[in-house]
Amino acid sequence: ANDIKFIFYFQPVLGVGKKVMSKSEIKMTENFERYFFTMEWDEYIQKYSHYSDQVRKRLPQSYCYDYMDVFEGLSDTLYSDPRHPNNSGHAVLSDHIYETVIKLLKSDKP
Repeated sequence: ANDIKFIFYFQPVLGVGKKVMSKSEIKMTENFERYFFTMEWDEYIQKYSHYSDQVRKRLPQSYCYDYMDVFEGLSDTLYSDPRHPNNSGHAVLSDHIYETVIKLLKSDKP
């Protein structure tokens, strides 16, 4: 209705993608593995990657965006915990979302 476009994106998760983890991020995964997960972090990441691949296959490419590697090449600490970006991570992610929205808006113009 109302020609609203839906955007679904895959958010980066610590350990998925090509970001080099900072010392702080490595410590986070060790602490979360020890206190919050019933499986090892590598096993969690494998399962996460498997299920996200399954979702990718089922979603229409017209509104599905993969931002799993937006932190590639950045060595700063960009996570507040293994699943959630901190303020710096949100800034990087929001810039990519903004660029996606602008491209979509420009492509809809005659």
